[in-house]
Amino acid sequence: MINDQYLPALRSLVYENEENNKHRFEGFTDVKMIYYFVHRQKHVDRSEKLSETTVKDYVRDIFQFYKHWLQYLASSHYKKEGEEGNYLQFLEPRHIEMYQTDWMPEKAGYKPATIARKSIVIRGFLRWLYKEGYLKTPLHSYFVSSAVKQKHTPNRDLTYEEVKMLLEYWKEKNHPINYAILTLLATTGLRIQEVCKAKWSELFYDSSTGHYFLSSKGKNEKHRDALIFPYVLEALKDCRRRRRLPVELNRLDETPLIPTRNQEFYDYTYLSRYVKKIIKETQLPFLETKPSDITPHWFRHFFANHSLDNGANLEYIRQTLGHSMLKTTLGYLNKNIERKNNAALLWQQEEF
Repeated sequence: MINDQYLPALRSLVYENEENNKHRFEGFTDVKMIYYFVHRQKHVDRSEKLSETTVKDYVRDIFQFYKHWLQYLASSHYKKEGEEGNYLQFLEPRHIEMYQTDWMPEKAGYKPATIARKSIVIRGFLRWLYKEGYLKTPLHSYFVSSAVKQKHTPNRDLTYEEVKMLLEYWKEKNHPINYAILTLLATTGLRIQEVCKAKWSELFYDSSTGHYFLSSKGKNEKHRDALIFPYVLEALKDCRRRRRLPVELNRLDETPLIPTRNQEFYDYTYLSRYVKKIIKETQLPFLETKPSDITPHWFRHFFANHSLDNGANLEYIRQTLGHSMLKTTLGYLNKNIERKNNAALLWQQEEF
């Protein structure tokens, strides 16, 4: 499901159906429709396709929904007969409502932000099925609003002092791997996926600014250059020395920026769990005040808020984080901005 190698064959079948005056997707099963939806070409430039990470997320969310539906159909009190492999046609509005408002929050225990993300994917899939005539009912229109309200926004606040304590802990422990990973996350705002796939060849010195940068590709292959401070560069070099790799900048060196013990690229799910683990290992007192384990994504929030505290405007922060919309960036900064805009800060305290 992740590889798009079968798309040409399915596209040929669609064209053949049209030539024979048949429905475009005649002969398709539900699984083939899921595959076609995820991998279909949406831009004239074929390189403008979903990243592998996004494809995996789409496949996981849609198949979770589909598996739940098959289990429901197989229950003794609800049976339908139809062509083998074509069960989405039996979906009705109440099933959408039960899945979104009952199963996801109660049975699966998903938080509002997770429900919102999964709902967007499934709703988009059902909308496409209706547009293509595979479904006769506009089931996508029966999704209730899942917009995440500010009160449900996860608290991912990390202060400068807290981040400094984490970095100093691993620096004092003389652990170049952990120190390099956490320092890179904290000072660049890179996603953990971007850290994992970064290559040493993508590091370069920009003479016009006098700074080092890492050429990075984020979601949907969006390019941006992350500023690498000199001490971060030294931390990366120490990490590579420990892994027995060259440390001279080389645009031809395709080895990982942060390599594994076997000098390979980290899997991002593994590295994400590893970051959570090494943070918990510090047993720093402030960790007990946090509502959940600190993940790599917390450092993106820290980067955004620390940049705001140091005078960066919202558009600069948006561009640096690689967000498509300012609304996403504001979600990182709302609490900080509210505090800075508190009317009481304008008072003359001695009046009271």
